[in-house]
Amino acid sequence: MLFSAADALALRANVRAGGVPGAAMDVLIRDATSFTRVSTDKYGFHGAVAGRAFTKQVLTLAMAGYITGERSWIAKAVAVLCAVAEQSTPEDFAKLNGALAVGDAVHGYAIGYDWLEPWLISEQRALVRDEIRACGRWLYEHSQTDFWGANEERRMAHNWNGLTHGGLGLAALALGDEPRWLERAVERVRAYFKYSHDKTGAGYEGVTYLGYGLQNTIPFAVALLRQGGPDLIDEAPATRRIPDYILWQLLPWGSGIMPINQSGGILQPAGGVFYLINRYQDRVGLWGWLRMFGPEGDGTYGASSWLGNGCTLPYVVLWADPDLAPQNPEDADLPLTRVFARGQVSARDGWGDLDALVTFTSGRGIQGVWNHGDENSFSFCAKGEAFAVDPGSGWGKAGQHNGILVDGIGQACDGGPAAVQGRIVKAEDRDDSVVLIGDATKAYTRSQPVDHALRRLLFVRGPQPYVLIADDIRKDDAEREYSWLLYSGKDNEITIDPDGDGATILGSRHGA
Repeated sequence: MLFSAADALALRANVRAGGVPGAAMDVLIRDATSFTRVSTDKYGFHGAVAGRAFTKQVLTLAMAGYITGERSWIAKAVAVLCAVAEQSTPEDFAKLNGALAVGDAVHGYAIGYDWLEPWLISEQRALVRDEIRACGRWLYEHSQTDFWGANEERRMAHNWNGLTHGGLGLAALALGDEPRWLERAVERVRAYFKYSHDKTGAGYEGVTYLGYGLQNTIPFAVALLRQGGPDLIDEAPATRRIPDYILWQLLPWGSGIMPINQSGGILQPAGGVFYLINRYQDRVGLWGWLRMFGPEGDGTYGASSWLGNGCTLPYVVLWADPDLAPQNPEDADLPLTRVFARGQVSARDGWGDLDALVTFTSGRGIQGVWNHGDENSFSFCAKGEAFAVDPGSGWGKAGQHNGILVDGIGQACDGGPAAVQGRIVKAEDRDDSVVLIGDATKAYTRSQPVDHALRRLLFVRGPQPYVLIADDIRKDDAEREYSWLLYSGKDNEITIDPDGDGATILGSRHGA
């Protein structure tokens, strides 16, 4: 489905040559070694992330076997694959995390079966095929009735849509005799690529959930194309721009991102974005990816100590182009400001560890997917410090962002599924400075209507970069309490001036 026996020989050569494939393989072997201790007599299911953990274990072990030629890895992968099939049903996974757990699991079953089939005896083949069919049937039937299968933009943009229908497609391709499943998967994955991100590649749910939505859709799209089907990725030109969106959320010192919307501090799972980088020869995108996961980042090449982050390393080894070299954005003459269509702006004064990054959010939210009460919110990093931050995943209320409350009430969103709306009125890069204007008036409508809520942000580049913000917000003629909120990095020290008119933030990374 994703590579042939001949391709496996080329993968071995890539790994031996070093570079990204070789470094990623070193980490993969470390993980595979730890997975040899997984019990198969009584497999330990990992709660809501059980399907992701199972997939990561099986594919990591299988890829270790393919690359090294050591049959012990293959034998362990077969044992885990069959143990999970024997000791669980789709309903068991559904009890752990609904349709997501089933979609996670069928990924492991379908690709695991494809990679391990030459070493399965007839009884094992039948066992795993039966489990793939059971999971696929569950997903197909629930797709007709459950919310994530509805024919609405908000459902098609949702990570649930990509995860479940990407899994359904993998099941259909693995079995080869379920054309209705395949038709449904193509239809829905095509819609995910169309609606989950804007025309500039910006994900509506945030970096983490965009990565999760690509976890099943990218392998399915790649396998579908290899079998002569439509090229779902190339049909959606904005999809190839996703790595650029990730790049612009990258912290100046790498190893993480500014976690806007429902996002953690880093891209996970990272395999889908890595495929796009290599397919479209995105050298700058690769630079950004390696700033997160390569030697200058956390050194994991997309792995994570938490099994719930899903399967990345086997796909990095599989999809890495050994001839693709990273390119620094400065060498590529990349502009220092990027405006994304959905209403996000990132502005920098360079791409070094100590350079400044400003993000500003005021834009479109889609009802029914992850949304935060963050219109007109901002972040600011400089001198190696995170002075103003977006708290990220799990912090969805307006009072948990760098915004404004009126009489203690904020925007009409507590993290989703309600969506609030803002808009970028102006985004102008003047070389030595950047001027942004956001309008969050509509965001307050349901909870605390205001006459207007405008924020002007000036970012000045230079040896001492700074941000100046002017807010023009008014509810009515009555006396109101307007609370201006600022969140800083959790380990920073904040000292309020004695007169209460100012404050100093001392950064925790370098003391700036």
